[in-house]
Amino acid sequence: MNQFAIDLGDNETRYTQYPPNTSTSAPAPPTTAEPVYYLNGAKGVVQHTPYYNSLPVYPDMASGVKQMFTRPLQLKDQGDDVATLQAALNQQLGTQLDTDGKFGPMTEAAVKQYQASLGTVTGICDFNMWQSLKIGAGVQQLAPGTVVDIDQMKIGMAGGTAIDWYHIPGLGWVNGNDVSFKNVYRLPVANMNSPSQVSVPVYSASNSSTVIARLRAGDFVVATGSTSGTVTIQFADQSTGQLKTGVVKGITLTNVPNGS
Repeated sequence: MNQFAIDLGDNETRYTQYPPNTSTSAPAPPTTAEPVYYLNGAKGVVQHTPYYNSLPVYPDMASGVKQMFTRPLQLKDQGDDVATLQAALNQQLGTQLDTDGKFGPMTEAAVKQYQASLGTVTGICDFNMWQSLKIGAGVQQLAPGTVVDIDQMKIGMAGGTAIDWYHIPGLGWVNGNDVSFKNVYRLPVANMNSPSQVSVPVYSASNSSTVIARLRAGDFVVATGSTSGTVTIQFADQSTGQLKTGVVKGITLTNVPNGS
């Protein structure tokens, strides 16, 4: 914590301390819901995926985290996908594996037992085995090249790795690694260590002297015209989700091929 504060030109003593082994405990967070980042007018293109002929769309991010195949699973792997595999093996074989997300010797033995009925025993859960277990079956698919609208982003998991998940209005959630943005940019600043430059004023599109919002360096915005100088942007109020249009001045937007 102190190093983080020093990097920001601050000091940890300015913050309330909650020492261990004392009666003082940190307050509970106001919510445990996954934070959402709202977008306004963002578009993306579905890319080819390494395992699917088309991109699966899930009703919610949690379903995608559990059901989407992102890597072969083998001894010593860990993650939510391993837990999903263990649960599927328990259902198919009647085994009693702990669904702890840790691929140990007992999980490997169950994989080999299941594979014996398929003809090839490797102890590694590949895409074909994942599909044969009916994990993620029946979800909607989007063909590569499909242009989609994106109105929300969340940070989730895929194969034990934190990634962005995108929401497509009217359809559901997709793995952000498999969608390339068309018109999304980040707000840059000349000097991240200067507080005056970290905050970026956004002016009214109809009155260039009126500030309607202040965004932060690195925020996502949408631009469909010029991306340098005086730039018209679309963005969303992250507190309310309200969609807005404004102007930023003296700036060159940084292209974002995807949300990472």
